[in-house]
Amino acid sequence: MPTRDQVFQNILREIKPLQIKLKKAKETIDLAHQEREAAYASLLGGLTGRRHKADEAFEKALLSLAEILRYLIETLLCLFGLRETPPQPLTLPVPTARERDLENYYDQKRQYVSALLSKERTLALLRTLYQKSMVQRKEEQSKTETAYRPTFEAAQNRLGHLRQLPGLHKDLDKVTRKAFFHAQHTGQLEQALMILQADHSKTAELQNEFFKPETEATTRQKPAPNPQTNRLPSVTPSPF
Repeated sequence: MPTRDQVFQNILREIKPLQIKLKKAKETIDLAHQEREAAYASLLGGLTGRRHKADEAFEKALLSLAEILRYLIETLLCLFGLRETPPQPLTLPVPTARERDLENYYDQKRQYVSALLSKERTLALLRTLYQKSMVQRKEEQSKTETAYRPTFEAAQNRLGHLRQLPGLHKDLDKVTRKAFFHAQHTGQLEQALMILQADHSKTAELQNEFFKPETEATTRQKPAPNPQTNRLPSVTPSPF
């Protein structure tokens, strides 16, 4: 049975390659951090793309360090008998978020290309995309109609008023009719409609003033009593 020292020696022998990788990862992080600080200190770092590259290199170094630590911890747990399954294989370098997005994009592009090469898959794909686009179009059309319905109805009412302009100048006076024709012939239909509305309001006010009912009721005054005519006759005893 191996002694405790032999067990530790075996463990150190197993993790020695990981220690070397861990040391290199630490050095890579230090260099990436220095480059990142220099890129942000540079005035042209944002214009030349140096900052973006430094950020991505620093992120990649951190991900590599985290992957090595993960593999080291799982290996130690397995060597000490605290883990039944062996650790997952070490994957280096670890892709960044941008690289994963690009990989997903390329995978999706390859799937589309393979689908386009097959006639049946192409028709099925086009049918699905067409149905989705029609549903989206109906939803957008419904939202647009609901949002612009008040504006549309107001415009229709306004257009109806403007169409009635040619026959609404008969009751205008000479000066107002001249201004109305000038606005109509020069294409200022809104101005012509405002002239009609102003004249209509003025006429309505005059009619209301002319036919205004009397608010103060006239009360008939009774004549003041005359003390001479209203004197009571004196009662004298009859001599008979």
